[in-house]
Amino acid sequence: MKRTNVEEQVPVAGHFFLAFFFAVGFGLVRLMLEKFIQALVDGKKIPLLDRHGRLRSKKIAKFKESLWKLVFYGATEMWILGVILQESNYSTTYTWEFFEGWPNQKLKSPVKFYYMAQCGFYVLSIVSLVGWEAPRKDLTAMISHHIITIMLITFSYFVRFIRVGTATLMLHDVSDVFLEAAKLFKYCGVQMGANICFVLFALSWLILRLILFPLWIIKATSYDTLKYAYTGVPNFALIYSVFNTMLITLLGLHVYWWFLICQMILRQIKNRGNIENDIRSDSDEDEDREEK
Repeated sequence: MKRTNVEEQVPVAGHFFLAFFFAVGFGLVRLMLEKFIQALVDGKKIPLLDRHGRLRSKKIAKFKESLWKLVFYGATEMWILGVILQESNYSTTYTWEFFEGWPNQKLKSPVKFYYMAQCGFYVLSIVSLVGWEAPRKDLTAMISHHIITIMLITFSYFVRFIRVGTATLMLHDVSDVFLEAAKLFKYCGVQMGANICFVLFALSWLILRLILFPLWIIKATSYDTLKYAYTGVPNFALIYSVFNTMLITLLGLHVYWWFLICQMILRQIKNRGNIENDIRSDSDEDEDREEK
């Protein structure tokens, strides 16, 4: 049954204080999780030996990073799916429902907290990329992605494109769950699990980010807004242009990463189905050179 008695609010700037508290809280949770994992590694309860039978500090650091991200993406994906199942404005067929009653749509508390949690996570992610996590080959692209995501969250919140914004975040988190799971299996030496999760990751990326994202989300924001939203709102043309430009930029990053994923698929085929190193981070070979 659809829920109708949830408190409804109006988006205000003060809500973003919650994003700050989420960022700090997530940082503390991640720190505690990493200390717990380090204790398990030290006790040899998690198999993180490299191919030479040695523990590598970077492998441990990347394992902690992937586990934290898997916990976050998995939890928030289940959270928002639970919220959406209770709502009637997220139809996969009738995208005009995203804009029904806009700009006077009300904000419900579960969606507000979901939005602020996502914003806080990406703020923390930028800080982590600069000063916490291992170096990456695509650092610039990752920071650009996080900045665009924060801008989209903030902009869609204030212009009340929250329904379509929520659907966008929901689509994107699925592939990240499979990616981080594949990494964890790889770091633990469970090749079959890594291969299965990588295939699911690649398929979900293609279907959700390169097909559904433009055909469902961008189609809704570029076409359905003009047909179903109230275009008499002041500065509607600016809202329309800025929001769609950010979505298309995000799609461009997805295409860029898809080329990297395809490169990794080719490497996997040449390696007889075994996943090698994460194409978006420094490799184990780099680590070997540094620690010799």
